[in-house]
Amino acid sequence: MQADQAAATTRVNARWLTECLQGIFKARGMAPDDAWLVADCLTQADMRGIHSHGSSRISIYAERLERGLVNPTPAIQVTQTAPGTLIVDGDNGMGAVVGHHAAKAVTVRAKETGIAAVSVYNSNHFGIAAVYAEAIVHAGCFALVCSNAPPTMAPYGGAEPVFGTNPIALGVPAPNHGSLVTDMATSLVARGKIIRASYERKAIPEDWALDSSGQRTTDPEKALNGVVLPFAGPKGSAIALFVDILAGVLSGANYGKHTPDLYRNLKDPSNIGHFMLAIDISRFQAINTFYERLEDCLGMINGCRPVDGQEPVKLPGQIEAQNKLMRSRRALNCLQTSLRHYIKNARRLAYHLCRPLPEKPTIFTSP
Repeated sequence: MQADQAAATTRVNARWLTECLQGIFKARGMAPDDAWLVADCLTQADMRGIHSHGSSRISIYAERLERGLVNPTPAIQVTQTAPGTLIVDGDNGMGAVVGHHAAKAVTVRAKETGIAAVSVYNSNHFGIAAVYAEAIVHAGCFALVCSNAPPTMAPYGGAEPVFGTNPIALGVPAPNHGSLVTDMATSLVARGKIIRASYERKAIPEDWALDSSGQRTTDPEKALNGVVLPFAGPKGSAIALFVDILAGVLSGANYGKHTPDLYRNLKDPSNIGHFMLAIDISRFQAINTFYERLEDCLGMINGCRPVDGQEPVKLPGQIEAQNKLMRSRRALNCLQTSLRHYIKNARRLAYHLCRPLPEKPTIFTSP
């Protein structure tokens, strides 16, 4: 397949895409509300422009459900071990379902105690961490969310995978900006972006990854058989380690090399771990005072003289927030290869699926 054919996209309505994905998950045994949570998490990633964690993940999510590697109807258990500490057993449920459950639980405890933390095990890949940070932020709390992942990244100075890309998200309510949320992998780039480049038959920058022999490569296929690199060298490597300690070692989930590969290991459950922290801002400062001080702080960034004299300096997560707003009003790009997968799955599962309409910015509902 030629690169331009592999990367071809179709403009689709976000609501249509979410309903499409929900239907596929429902057909695999998930309850409608749970199926919607997972589908919405994938669509939210596409809307933000983070396509590596969006609807392109449908193939592996669906396959792991079909193989019984993920529980479509988990009985999630929450144990309170102290006024502000919780442990969540995700019962091998879909990561987005477990993640939302944990975010809600830790937010409730934080509003009662001022600060709360939740440790999660028996979960799965939960998509972008930003959606859970936003859920906590919307309750007026500062949020920290992190997750471990299968080993695809070498520690600084190493040439073999030990850590996952181990994302971490931070967020705070900022009324004039909706919310301020940043979500980042501890690798120089999320591995999902290399997977996306592989789908699209595109070369990657040479500083993203090493091949299996430890050499830098621009070939996404060789990179996927090698390792991604931590951002900022030893600093990113150190943060990845501590995310694995918080999300994996502390929770009782898998960690490091013990974590099965999402794509290559199709016989073992993942047992991914997450960690979330919520801080009720009003316990430290009058909320309006905090917002005034925060706005002053953020204004220093937006008002900073840009290096190129033209493009204004942006806040963390601002580009993704702008993408989401734009795509909520218009349509978003979806890989045609992904659309073909949706249609194929829908037919096989006897699920009615309408083909997407051509781009029509005035359409806001599912066709």
